[in-house]
Amino acid sequence: MDENGNLVKPEEPNGHKYEMLILDMIHDLKTCLPFEVERNKEFAPIKNKTGVDSVESARALFAGGNAAEMPTTTLTEEDFRDGQIDILGVLVAAGLCASRGEARRNVEQGGVAVDGEIVKDIKATFTKEQFAGEGIVVKRGKKNFRRVVVK
Repeated sequence: MDENGNLVKPEEPNGHKYEMLILDMIHDLKTCLPFEVERNKEFAPIKNKTGVDSVESARALFAGGNAAEMPTTTLTEEDFRDGQIDILGVLVAAGLCASRGEARRNVEQGGVAVDGEIVKDIKATFTKEQFAGEGIVVKRGKKNFRRVVVK
């Protein structure tokens, strides 16, 4: 449209298509390695304001995935000191970090979230009651996560 709101027909294409299929991009790739994934685990279109195919449903998929299929770690009584465990201990016990030092660096860099909330305090502690029922979801980085429960 021009400044007066009149429709203007361009002489040549002058727009951008923002939605692309993978087939539209193959010619731009130097190499191509296609692979097949399960749609319900890797694809979350956002088409609706609420409900199915909404921002909320996409967040739910990528934030924690399907709880029934989520890797789970069970903490024992030995993991707690005075009924509490710190975030570094949770990360090591869950197998998300190899050592407390690695866990400390991840927390300090903002790469750790518990139930969707970023944890930046290396002294953050959790009580045994917080792990009851469904437990908590601990995430390190973008794709490493575990549901942590207590016996």
